[in-house]
Amino acid sequence: VDLVVNHNVPRTPKTYVHRVGRSARAGRVGGAITFITQYDVVLLQEVEKLVGKKLDKLNVSDKKVTQYVTQVLVTKREAEIKLDQQNFGERKEINKRK
Repeated sequence: VDLVVNHNVPRTPKTYVHRVGRSARAGRVGGAITFITQYDVVLLQEVEKLVGKKLDKLNVSDKKVTQYVTQVLVTKREAEIKLDQQNFGERKEINKRK
């Protein structure tokens, strides 16, 4: 995983670190973008306290956010279609029963 996109801040700092850590497994470099509102500031401060580092802030316009979200939704839908074509859901259910 090269980039993790959080549409909301996970409710615990450990969960945030776990999710974002997916972008830097096995010594690789990765990135993360987290969309926040004024209501998420305290949660983000807790994450910064846990990791001992201030996270970089990137100010983006509403237009740019819309572009990012659109790109994420299109990519998500493409992945869902690909999984459906591979009968992923059916195989998952079969494996659950075993």
